[in-house]
Amino acid sequence: MNAAVELHDSEVVAISRVAGAVVVRLSAYVHRSSGRPGIDPGSGWSQAVEFTFACGLVDTLPAELPCTLDDGDVSGSVEFVGMVPLPLSVRSLVLFKARGVHGEPLGIRGYGLEVSPVTEAVYVEEFPGSL
Repeated sequence: MNAAVELHDSEVVAISRVAGAVVVRLSAYVHRSSGRPGIDPGSGWSQAVEFTFACGLVDTLPAELPCTLDDGDVSGSVEFVGMVPLPLSVRSLVLFKARGVHGEPLGIRGYGLEVSPVTEAVYVEEFPGSL
């Protein structure tokens, strides 16, 4: 089963520094599919997820947390727009840019990104596919 975090409708609940890394905790909407998550039919789940940026630097932060995201992307040596694989391990320069539903910017960069689940997923709904 393949899984990916849909940044739209996920909520940033905390941002912290841990041993030189920036950790972003999301209450995430996660697509699961035997094909391409968020495109092919599958299911939607709610799950706490952490994005850990090694050697992380915060460029911009929303004024308040929690902040529901409208969209976002990861760029650098990898490119993900709107959806980020779960789990994910990148060992190179990355830039995470997101925007809240009220236009709040979020920007974090680092040398390396780990995306990992923190809790068990809770089933939300079936996803018929976007095609």
